Amino acid sequence: MDMSKNVQSVGISIFFITLRLFGRQGAYFLLCFVAIFYILTPRLLKKRTFPYLKRRFPHAGPLKRLCYSFRLYYSFGVCVIDTVWQSRFGSREHAFCIFPDRSQLIELIRQGKGLILLTAHVGGWQFAMSNLGVLPVTVNALMHQDEEDILRRYVLSSEELPFRIIRNDVYLGGMIESITALASGEVVTIMGDRHISGRYVSAPFLGGSIRLPVTPFALSAASGAPIAVLFINRQDRRQFCIKIWDVLMPFEFKGMDRQEFFNAQAIRYVRALEAYVHNFPFQWFNFFDCWVEGEVSCRR
Repeated sequence: MDMSKNVQSVGISIFFITLRLFGRQGAYFLLCFVAIFYILTPRLLKKRTFPYLKRRFPHAGPLKRLCYSFRLYYSFGVCVIDTVWQSRFGSREHAFCIFPDRSQLIELIRQGKGLILLTAHVGGWQFAMSNLGVLPVTVNALMHQDEEDILRRYVLSSEELPFRIIRNDVYLGGMIESITALASGEVVTIMGDRHISGRYVSAPFLGGSIRLPVTPFALSAASGAPIAVLFINRQDRRQFCIKIWDVLMPFEFKGMDRQEFFNAQAIRYVRALEAYVHNFPFQWFNFFDCWVEGEVSCRR
């Protein structure tokens, strides 16, 4: 078994025990030392946080960037602790979610084309996924097996997830199942900010170019389903907010060929993500260097 996974499992177990014995305040206290360890580990610091922070705060000096790294790690830990506290210990009075754009999502669903929820590793994204059951149709989450394992083991306390999982680490990446779900008027939710493998589309982000999975844009082109760019942010220790940051209607991109369609939608998504990180700079948790030189079109 991978040693890093063993270490991660032990670390998470320690946080679970701390939460159970000492509550969130105890877990926050422990988190301070974990965040300090990460910023004092040069390899982790440069590889995980500096690529983003150098672009988000280009004028920050070394000491300020170090402080920002601590804030980023600590903010990530706090969002995870709050999500686990709410879902595993049933403390909804301590961490609850507001969803001001829920009626807009329902209106998009009622158009009958299905709906793609395009989100990112922001705020308490696990918390947002645990609240998708409030929508009036079946929700499908396109994800890897590892992501499902993490949700089941550490986040969601019930055996039954509030959504149906479509695996994207299988043949055709779950495209057929996703198109079928959209054709039935259902919702498909996808993380759009991290390209792992396969086809991609590049878009400008924070002064550089990043690769995005082409899947959500290909699904929209194939099914005619609109895309709602949906991000969640932690407002304070008692509240998360799920909000629509943009809606991409297929007719807006009429007349474009497939590559132009993918590129145009990707740019809109990235603009929303860029607006999010300007408002909540320490709530985007994509801890690797995703910037690449060159590519500006979908790989075929």
